[in-house]
Amino acid sequence: MKPGTSSKGLGAQGASTRPFHWEGFDLELVREAYRAAFRQLSRRERRALRLVEVKKWPYRKAAERLDLPTEQLRILIFQARKKIQRRMKKALETVPKPS
Repeated sequence: MKPGTSSKGLGAQGASTRPFHWEGFDLELVREAYRAAFRQLSRRERRALRLVEVKKWPYRKAAERLDLPTEQLRILIFQARKKIQRRMKKALETVPKPS
């Protein structure tokens, strides 16, 4: 898995800090870190990410479903991805990387 290229928000492109590399970690550990970070998001953030990233809805359609302007949805998703990235980085920094 390459950093910055996941449809599940694992890499969150456009990060202002140096990207955290998920390579070298057990895939199940990375998945669990993602699930834990995802559960900590607000209900609205989780719904937005599910519509756009899992169901692959266009931003316009997802924004209509969530009763948001499209630009506000884009901001919401960007912020949610950043939260996930920060929380995953924090969780995985404490785990020794396998050789």
